[in-house]
Amino acid sequence: MSVSLAAEKYIGFITDCLSWLMHKVELADSVCLFNVNHISEDVYKDILNALFGWKLININNVRNNAKAIDLIDSENSILVRVSSRRDKAKVQEALNGLSNRGFNGYRFYYVCITNDP
Repeated sequence: MSVSLAAEKYIGFITDCLSWLMHKVELADSVCLFNVNHISEDVYKDILNALFGWKLININNVRNNAKAIDLIDSENSILVRVSSRRDKAKVQEALNGLSNRGFNGYRFYYVCITNDP
């Protein structure tokens, strides 16, 4: 299946933007500027909502730096953590932060935005 030139152009633009955002988050994190993370969460919220028809909101707009989750869709019982770290400790920290918080029956997604393989 071949991709049209227009589609290839849009895909290239989107990947360039996501790559730029990933590096921006990485650099900002290295100097403890975490406001870029919030922007990144909003970008991925919109992407996931458009792709899957979810109704995610950024929980950090309601409660700053909410523990273990960044995005929530209460209607579809979905929780999302957006992180620039992919190490086991960070994932486990997110999972531990969910226990005993009333999220039984929710599906949890960990979206890692890093260039590390």
